[in-house]
Amino acid sequence: MPHMEAEQLIKAANELFQIESDAHAGAASLAAAMAETSGALASGGLSMGEALGGAAEAWAGKRMKPTGELVVNLAEFLTVYSQEMVDLDEFTGNEFEKHKGLVQRRSSSNVM
Repeated sequence: MPHMEAEQLIKAANELFQIESDAHAGAASLAAAMAETSGALASGGLSMGEALGGAAEAWAGKRMKPTGELVVNLAEFLTVYSQEMVDLDEFTGNEFEKHKGLVQRRSSSNVM
């Protein structure tokens, strides 16, 4: 990894947490709208409602959740790396607990 100062790494981690938080908020709004539309279509007897519901669940579970997890994992790694210079291959995520006070992690992060 190219040399970066600890402050730069913390700033990058904060930006990643913000990106994930913003993406999560948008995804949650979209998922709610899709569920509402799906319910209305299904209540109207249209099979499209059930299909939309299934597609929304698959999108949230198979696309948004893994993407959010990847962004959060990278942000956690950068936070730990800023303090311990841990090797990527040896990073487990457990180290983040010691350093989580260095970043502004949003409470809604990674909940789908």
